[in-house]
Amino acid sequence: MPDDNGQFILAPVSTATGTRRSADSWDFDRQIHQELEHVYRPRPPLFNDFSSPGLPKPIKLSVKTSAVECTVTWQLNNFSVKSKANCTQQIEVSDDMVVCNSEDLNTDVTRYKFGTIPGNSYSVKLCVLDTRGNLVAEGSVRCKAVFSVEEIDKLMEKAVASIGTQMQSFCYLQRSKPTYYWTTSIGTGRA
Repeated sequence: MPDDNGQFILAPVSTATGTRRSADSWDFDRQIHQELEHVYRPRPPLFNDFSSPGLPKPIKLSVKTSAVECTVTWQLNNFSVKSKANCTQQIEVSDDMVVCNSEDLNTDVTRYKFGTIPGNSYSVKLCVLDTRGNLVAEGSVRCKAVFSVEEIDKLMEKAVASIGTQMQSFCYLQRSKPTYYWTTSIGTGRA
């Protein structure tokens, strides 16, 4: 559609009818869109609840893994002596979403040992709560119960003690490949 000066005005095409719409209807649609965007735009809260506790402080947990037991250690450096006296610690050990151990600890305890099953993965969560039960600090770590270097050395010593260090002769070869592989290899002489 040309305007008074002879220039063409590009008006948007209505998707429902396939016809061009006037510029006035386009402005109207834009205005409605802006109003709806203003209504549905998430707004920050107008006030803060100052009585609610702040974000919990992070606690860094370190784990010494073993196939028999794992040891978790941590430091509570962010707390004063006075605040430590008014807090309690809760530790929870879970294995595949099933809680294995859960204990309440004093704030002077910074190490926790728990028994493991070799090959299983464990998740350890530590929470520090104040006297009102509010979460003050938390930390979590995942670990897998694997053999430590000391345990592997003990297993090697047992193997050497029972078998010895000399090479043992054997009579039978256990095949790990399928039978057709051995028949074709031996039959062609390329074995």
